[in-house]
Amino acid sequence: MHPSGSSAKRLHAGWAGLCGIIAADLADKGYTGPETVFEGRLGVYNSFLRSEVLDLNAIFKNMGSEWEILNVRPKLYPCCHYLQSFLDCVSALRKQTSFKPEEIARIECNVPAER
Repeated sequence: MHPSGSSAKRLHAGWAGLCGIIAADLADKGYTGPETVFEGRLGVYNSFLRSEVLDLNAIFKNMGSEWEILNVRPKLYPCCHYLQSFLDCVSALRKQTSFKPEEIARIECNVPAER
């Protein structure tokens, strides 16, 4: 459960997936969207990157022939990114030594303060 008591975060990926399926279905039926959904005045680039100038020719240079998905690392643990390195440490520790969880008196993990 989220610290606020909400369990809605679990739905986020599902909603994104559902919207993708619906968008594909609509496109298959002939629905169209704006031609400048990415680069237009109200497009993704201007909405999220604001004043950054993008070289779209460089971005799309190898589109269709180079696949970045091969450079993506999957999330190893089902938790927030702040905990990933701590879990890696525990995994390495368990491989190097033999200890029982009840032998651990305290663990201190430093994370960024909430914003």
